[in-house]
Amino acid sequence: MEIRSITWNHNRQTKVMATGWIVRCTVISSILFFLLVNWGSFGLAQGRRSPSLQRSYTLTPRYLMGQKSAYRFVNVQFFLEGGQGVVSRAQLSGDFNREVVEVRRDGSAVERITWRNFSIANGEGRSGPLERPEEYPWAKDFTYLFSAEDSHEDFHWDYQDIPRTTAGDRFMMHTINAHFEFDFLRSRAHGGIDKLHRPGDYVGVPDSDHPFEIRLRAAPLTFVVIKRDHTMTFKGLTPCGNRTCAVLTFWTWVDVTVRFSGPPEVQELPGFTQFDGHLLLDVEDGSLHSGFFKEWVTLPAPGPAGVEYQRVYVEYGINRLATVGDDSQPSGGRAREVRLPGHQPTPFVRTAIQTPDFIPPTANPRVSPVTDRLSEKKE
Repeated sequence: MEIRSITWNHNRQTKVMATGWIVRCTVISSILFFLLVNWGSFGLAQGRRSPSLQRSYTLTPRYLMGQKSAYRFVNVQFFLEGGQGVVSRAQLSGDFNREVVEVRRDGSAVERITWRNFSIANGEGRSGPLERPEEYPWAKDFTYLFSAEDSHEDFHWDYQDIPRTTAGDRFMMHTINAHFEFDFLRSRAHGGIDKLHRPGDYVGVPDSDHPFEIRLRAAPLTFVVIKRDHTMTFKGLTPCGNRTCAVLTFWTWVDVTVRFSGPPEVQELPGFTQFDGHLLLDVEDGSLHSGFFKEWVTLPAPGPAGVEYQRVYVEYGINRLATVGDDSQPSGGRAREVRLPGHQPTPFVRTAIQTPDFIPPTANPRVSPVTDRLSEKKE
């Protein structure tokens, strides 16, 4: 009886121990399986948080057929007059979708661009309240094909359905500005993006010294624009939410010839602009996260007392939207001014995105002198 009891207890302990080991092995196996399945994304996420400044990056965009994204492009124009400073300002805002419809053998792509909306809001002075934005229904669904690697001659689209009005010309300029800096600079042909691999690399932009003509439709004006000494630098890395972005800075001054097509005669008068800014590019695929640049414009205009010059300070900001849609919701906001995703360029312009459907931008990128790593400047 005593021997049977000992045997039974021994068997029960053996079964309990075996069950415990089975449970432990099952838990360990589950953990190992989870790590095996998720190690790629886990490691990638960690890599995004702690990217190497010694690593070589490919910033040329990598396109996928059918890839879709959406952006909001805003520019705020501050009009200056004599010793009065800023006398008025205008905010131009528009959302657009982009879809990759062709990927070429060289890796470049053709995208279908579709504008969802466009609005203009005016205000007095540099900080007074803006009027209610005026929406322009004819801008909705304005569509064209675009490739950042194509020549300047392919950059003019068909604006026949856009009214020959001042607002129509401003929309035309809005579409040009949206691509000229934020897309052309990300191309090999125009921006030399394939020459930037490590923080500290810089390139003389191939677009330098290449003339580009812009003909207005509501007024007999033609602008011949030639960028000079255009340079771009791979400044460093910065977090963009849960992604890692490369920060590219650029600078140029621009010769502008303004051609007035009479009457009584054709006149050509010199003007100039200067601008600088930055792009934030996702290092995983080279896509645009956000961008900002500021421009100082001085343009001539013939007047009764001779040639007069108009001075305008302009801020341009673009940011990827969190959702891709085809809605026609007002793009400029109804009660407040849309702020731009850039740094503080002047004492009277504060820059921060305030709209709810934006991916929060990484503003104020700067390089730490100790770690040589970009971080966000806290306000």
